[in-house]
Amino acid sequence: MRKVIFPIFILLLSLLAMQSCNVGKKPHLDLKTDSGYVSANCAGYPGGQFKVGLIADKAKHDLSTVFSEVAYDGSASSHIVSTFEVGASTSHCEKDFTMTLRNQSGTERWFFGSKDKAGKVSMVQITISVP
Repeated sequence: MRKVIFPIFILLLSLLAMQSCNVGKKPHLDLKTDSGYVSANCAGYPGGQFKVGLIADKAKHDLSTVFSEVAYDGSASSHIVSTFEVGASTSHCEKDFTMTLRNQSGTERWFFGSKDKAGKVSMVQITISVP
């Protein structure tokens, strides 16, 4: 009897472990790399504009928002620039952001992200140096 119960217990335990693997997954993000889009660190000019195309896909829970944030000149904190609700039952979202750089020299760290309905957040960062 013991020889039968122990393998069944191990099997059930491994199934439970595999089921819990998706619990902490965050939304998956990509950036558009087509002509006219910025998808990597680069240089800009004071008051210039750039476009980022964010592609977000759900991991486990539907997406709720996409957003952009910026931090200036090495600041540890960032502030929200724009937030967009993506609608109910959204598993995939593409959003183009057209952003304007400050009218001064420095470094701007831009963050583009997505949050799912469970509150999990994923972000990608692009740093733009303005001479």
